[in-house]
Amino acid sequence: MNTRVTNITSMTESAEEERRARMRQYLLTMAFRTVCVLALMFVRGPAIWFVAASAIFLPWIAVMLANHMKQRRVRHVDRPDAGVVDVVRPTVTADDWVRAAAARDAGREREERSA
Repeated sequence: MNTRVTNITSMTESAEEERRARMRQYLLTMAFRTVCVLALMFVRGPAIWFVAASAIFLPWIAVMLANHMKQRRVRHVDRPDAGVVDVVRPTVTADDWVRAAAARDAGREREERSA
């Protein structure tokens, strides 16, 4: 019999929550890229290289961050047993079965006498 029980706090987030978080991360990164593309019209000097690099490489970075977000969001349980509860159940011996059968038979005899 399996005596290890999964702790509910060690479960990961649902697929819908994960998708929503990835979309939010991707949209924020792409909004920053849009700002960089618009800033290319106004920025001059050495800063234009930073803005241009951001506008060029942010789509790739956004996809990489969104796809790896699940690995960063894994929740760890603070307990040292890593989220598993050990359930200890006493072993049922032959004597226990005999006592249970005797109690059952005694109950049946009482019912028959009262009926």
